[in-house]
Formats: sequence, structure tokens, C-alpha cells
Amino acid sequence: GRTLYNINLSAYLMFQNAKEKGIVGENPLEKVPMPKKDTKEKEALSAADYSALLAALGGPDNLRAVATCSSRLRLTVVENAAVDEAALRGLGVRGVVKPKPGAVHVLIGPAAEAAAQALRGLVPAAG
Repeated sequence: GRTLYNINLSAYLMFQNAKEKGIVGENPLEKVPMPKKDTKEKEALSAADYSALLAALGGPDNLRAVATCSSRLRLTVVENAAVDEAALRGLGVRGVVKPKPGAVHVLIGPAAEAAAQALRGLVPAAG
């Protein structure tokens, strides 16, 4: 009980000291930007975006299989090096992971299933 009291008191005194020196304002949480509720990420990509996504994945000849797992595309590819991570990030994907040769995971978000269906439509052999 006493140790927790001392920790809280120390933290309070450090905050008061920082406030007096002008390091923090009255409420330090006021300057923390709140995350915006962005509904754009839930929308499916456009047809042009899907074509650009396929090109960034190395084209139809590089794509062997398309699967989804929650918010990501799990792709089987011929050559990992053919995947252009910068182009994928330019399309707004959240991340790209290459767990092993021939495998690429693209973190898209809630639109992952729609993206997988579109890729299967563009590359029927990957279905």
C-alpha cells in the first residue's frame, strides 16, 4: 500500500514540476491526436487499383494462388523479389510480409476478401 502511494506521489510531483517548467500543458493528453474513423479503408479498391495491385505483385505470371486470412491476402508467388513493396504501400496497403520464399502476405484490412476475389478474377489460374 505504502509503496504504491510513494510511486503515485513521485509521478504526480514529476508532472507538477514539468508543468511549472512549461514542458507539458495543463492536460498533456490534449495534444495527442485522436485516431480518425476512416471508412475509406473499409471500401473495396477500384478496378484500376486491382490492376495496379496485380502489377505490384509481379504481374499475372508471378501469382500462383490467392487466399485470405482475416484482413490479409495470403499469396503464393513464383518470385518474392518481383513483388514491389513500395508500389503496394503506394496503393494504401498496411504492410507486406514475406514469411518464406514463394509466400507473400499483404495486410489490406477489411477489404481483403474483396481484393482476393478481384485478383482471382484477373488471374483465374490463381483461384
